Amino acid sequence: MRRLWQSLLLALAVGLVNHAAVIAGMLHPPAGYEPAWVIRNLDIPQYLTWAAAAREHWLLPNFHAPWTTEPALFQPLLQLVGKSGLPVLTAYYLLQALLYWAAAWALLAALETFCANARQRLWALVAAAGALPLKLIAWAVAQWAGLALPVQLALAVGVIEYSYETADGFFRGGLSNSSTLTLGTAVSLTAFTLLARYLRSGQAGHFRLLCLVNFLGALFHPFEVFLISTAAIFPLARAKRWPQIALLGLAGGLGILPYLVQTIRSPWLRDTSDLAVWHMPSPAWVLLAFGLPAFGIFWLTAMRPRSPEPEDDVLNSWFFTNALLPMVPGIPVANHLFDGFAYCCGFLLVRKAAADPMFLRHGSRLRPAALAWAASTVAVLLTLYAQLYRDGTNPDPFIGRPAIIASDERRLLEWLRTHTAGDALILAPEPLAHWVAPLPRKSLGSHDVFSITFAAQRQDADRFFAGDLSIIDKYGVGIAVSERPLPGLSPIHTEGRWHVYSFPGRTPHSYPGRAQLTGAAHRSLIRHWLFTLFRAP
Repeated sequence: MRRLWQSLLLALAVGLVNHAAVIAGMLHPPAGYEPAWVIRNLDIPQYLTWAAAAREHWLLPNFHAPWTTEPALFQPLLQLVGKSGLPVLTAYYLLQALLYWAAAWALLAALETFCANARQRLWALVAAAGALPLKLIAWAVAQWAGLALPVQLALAVGVIEYSYETADGFFRGGLSNSSTLTLGTAVSLTAFTLLARYLRSGQAGHFRLLCLVNFLGALFHPFEVFLISTAAIFPLARAKRWPQIALLGLAGGLGILPYLVQTIRSPWLRDTSDLAVWHMPSPAWVLLAFGLPAFGIFWLTAMRPRSPEPEDDVLNSWFFTNALLPMVPGIPVANHLFDGFAYCCGFLLVRKAAADPMFLRHGSRLRPAALAWAASTVAVLLTLYAQLYRDGTNPDPFIGRPAIIASDERRLLEWLRTHTAGDALILAPEPLAHWVAPLPRKSLGSHDVFSITFAAQRQDADRFFAGDLSIIDKYGVGIAVSERPLPGLSPIHTEGRWHVYSFPGRTPHSYPGRAQLTGAAHRSLIRHWLFTLFRAP
């Protein structure tokens, strides 16, 4: 019962902090605006689109692409939202709350597994929270010092690194409050906790649960499986558990099998997967993005490389696999491999420090420095989330994302939902285009990956608003929305500043393939070999 209440309170606290911008939008929308109830980034409309489409489809078509696409996307997590029978946003937040609780429970279990006592657990949490990008710290200092705006903007990349690029949907967030990230963090924490417990106790039940977690994690979020299956090899091999290496990999492989099959079968999904890549420039990036704890781990490993306990083997393998695996070509959206990595840094730093003779001899002398580091971490995070809170109510935010929507835009979206055909292709300016897809309607140039030729589509949209009507027939646009009247065209509806135009008889064309659209489909050697093996163009 104690663990239940602890995990619920931790989940509530983390959820409130991560939704600082959303709360600000709820409490203080400016005149002419309403609460959006979500952060207006690119991820949330994508998830809401999938959830809305899941009401009618088990395999999802691509509403972010301006072509007719076959139902192909396997997305069981958002199927739970769409098939719940609840309003999409309500069901999404219920799922997010459940995943926050799961991640909190997993973190508390991991703390008990990897930390020997309450003091170690406390400092592990401090270290995990303090794994801040160096540029984020520099940005906060620039804010405190009142440095020039260009300097603050140049350093704001640290904000992106922390709250978006390495966001884990739990401790690290604010810009990307993604339920999929929270799930990934819960899966990673649970998997490595079970691995450590299995190696410590030898109980087969822990390993069976580990295989189940690897399977379900891959089935619902097919990214962390690459990390778990790879990082488990070293500790299992060191314990001479050779069959378990294969069994764990098999469990993960079965989980990602539906995604692999659908990617091979579907041309548009295959092309989208080619674009869903993230490249880590070098292992040094881990030091820059996870700051002092990562530096400390490298230094302590160099000073005292031997790790006698199975928990050390698990954490070392997790850490160093994470420092190398994202550089392997062909791994999709490799930044998802960092879901839960900050906690690995916290656990490993504390364990290494607790076993290091220097820390044992001079711990009392180092305590003031550690407390100063903890205080500075709190100060940096308060500065960050205060800025995100302010940006949540700002239609033109400084570095964050707004969580408000113009009243006429909300009315327009409702009109489009009730007055346009379900198969209509809608052309709209940004950022409105991102929020047309969740109606759900096909929306031209509405996602940087799933639109496939996003930049070209946005350029075509700009040409249309400049008067080039050939764009209508190029894509088969049925509805266009503009913020200003278009010469020579009569709107069928106006909503505040918005003008809606209809082009009867136009329907989206069939998806021609990325190679025909761009002249080439660049793939890693691994993906090229795989698709060639199954004769997928």
